[in-house]
Amino acid sequence: MLFSSHAKYTHLPPPGRLPAHGGRYIVEQCKKELETWAARAAYVEQACAHLIAWRESLQFVRLFEKFFPQEYSEAAREPQSWRLHPQSRIAPIEEQFFDLIESRLFPFGRDWMEMTLEEIRHGHDFLPVIPFISVTPPPDEWDTSSEEYVVIRVLHCFSWDNYFAPDEEQWYGLVVEFANRGVTLPKPMLYPWHGAPQQVNLGFRLQRILMHLHLKNFLAMARAAGYPWLGTTLDVLYRDTNNLLVDIDEEMNYEMFEWTEENLKWLADEWSQGSRLLDTFWQAIQMLQKQPAICAHLIELWNASWSCAREQLWEPQYG
Repeated sequence: MLFSSHAKYTHLPPPGRLPAHGGRYIVEQCKKELETWAARAAYVEQACAHLIAWRESLQFVRLFEKFFPQEYSEAAREPQSWRLHPQSRIAPIEEQFFDLIESRLFPFGRDWMEMTLEEIRHGHDFLPVIPFISVTPPPDEWDTSSEEYVVIRVLHCFSWDNYFAPDEEQWYGLVVEFANRGVTLPKPMLYPWHGAPQQVNLGFRLQRILMHLHLKNFLAMARAAGYPWLGTTLDVLYRDTNNLLVDIDEEMNYEMFEWTEENLKWLADEWSQGSRLLDTFWQAIQMLQKQPAICAHLIELWNASWSCAREQLWEPQYG
């Protein structure tokens, strides 16, 4: 009996049958590949690592067959599809599966996924999970040289508590940009407490109520003015859509999703909704770029809706 110092792999997927489609062919190919590897393996550890890589590959192959049966049928008949890369030990059939996931189901961090697979198959003891990616930059990390950045800065005027609102220097630059396009930007209203340290007391709770009323009035005025897309646009910008794939940030903590049939179905559903939110967002950005006068109108509505909010919540200090 051969003994190995290879660490026990404790998170392998449960044993299962090889895919039934073309089953005999697949078994023979696996057997041939493993025999070839065994003949050139210098150490037991190498053979173990190769077996682990095959075990992981079959996990993705089973999902490939389930979600993309036609493409799987074609790939399964190609001997090259089953040959693991000598260094990464990732098979072409896996790469094709990842391509199809990205193009038809939902976006994910494919580069990170392949890097993780390489680490796992070199002895690291954990099962890969689905890595997510940010589909839009964080609110304050947009490329300052991008065409849409000027519009994003205007939308930042409408952030909660003016958190992302441009400072005085940035605002001056924004006014100049719009002046060059023939549009005069009105100065946006900043909350009286903007920049002051927060204190959890009655005044703080009243501030939050006022900001809620202000935003509610602002969005209602925008809808009445013919801008029904504004609410979704702000939700996407500030990651407040309640859609995982739209709101995700690589630096935030989130539930890990393993590569299972149930998770792929749920994420595909989530992306079918999320992609519509993103379509609305990008169409709005393009519209604001082409019609910069709308930006000025939105700032006017923002300022006017503040007066309405103050009237709705009678309080002497704001009267």
